[in-house]
Amino acid sequence: MCARALAAAGAGPASIVHNAYGYGLFTGGLGIHQGAIELGATVVPVSGGMTARQVTLLRDLRPDILACTPSYAIRLGEALAEAGLGPGSGLGLRAGLFGAEPWTAALRARIEELLGLRALDIYGLSEIIGPGVAAECVVAADGLHVNEDHFVVEAIDPATGQPVPDGTPGELVFSTVTREALPLLRYRTGDIAALRRGPCACGRTLVKMSKVTRARWSGCCSPILPWRRITCWWWTSGTPRCACWPASNTERLPAARSRRPASSRHGCGRGWASAPRCGSWPPEPSRAPRSARRCGSGGGPAASRRCPGCPESRAGARNVRAGGGAPEPGAGSA
Repeated sequence: MCARALAAAGAGPASIVHNAYGYGLFTGGLGIHQGAIELGATVVPVSGGMTARQVTLLRDLRPDILACTPSYAIRLGEALAEAGLGPGSGLGLRAGLFGAEPWTAALRARIEELLGLRALDIYGLSEIIGPGVAAECVVAADGLHVNEDHFVVEAIDPATGQPVPDGTPGELVFSTVTREALPLLRYRTGDIAALRRGPCACGRTLVKMSKVTRARWSGCCSPILPWRRITCWWWTSGTPRCACWPASNTERLPAARSRRPASSRHGCGRGWASAPRCGSWPPEPSRAPRSARRCGSGGGPAASRRCPGCPESRAGARNVRAGGGAPEPGAGSA
């Protein structure tokens, strides 16, 4: 599948593929690598990061195909510009396969401006096969060709589950045709896109899918990927708790307590450190800071060691030894 995607981008046996996808526990790096080998191309297996080294390799080896995430393509373009390299001045890039992230037409234009190549989209799912489920061609670049000899794709209404007409955005559903170890039938991806049929200018007759415009589950509360609920607060751009997060999940998933900001427990939204000091912090004996339980000063966990109103604190103990006696509860906050 990745060899097909590279061929659609104009790669061939004489190509040099600069592969900046990660080679760790991620199918992108290894998928593109094996696809380039299948095509007979030379691979520069640089993986992600080490931007200064990538700039050197792009300058010295002059690859014609770049594969990475669209956001990292922007970073590479900016680093190349800082090094005095750009379109027509030290780069041999002709096309790039950018995936693993949603990206827009404006981002495509920016990548092409910085790198002087044809920016193409590639789509895949780890649950299906990884990268190469669908990819754009360098000729038209107006939709991703789905490899229909391996995958049957449908677009359905997310609410009713009924098929939607071609050209209408719907939830993508895939069935694997040739997969043996873990075949999937009508797998609902949660990705929203539109399908379009008909011959392409490149000569392919495969069905095309549009760019994924949005995810049905908004990246946080997918019933297919329940682990995303643990980091729900992060994906909602600072909102302490997503409206579709069931309250019971907070108790069922222990990691939810440790991963959500402390401020999300009372909704002040001030961040991690604000919870021990915030005036709206509820008096929960099991969760409140030690100083708040002892004297109500609300000065934070560290205050229990120095608050003169806490008989159990160091300062309070010294006060008792000096003959001051044990203060009344709450006296330290006055």
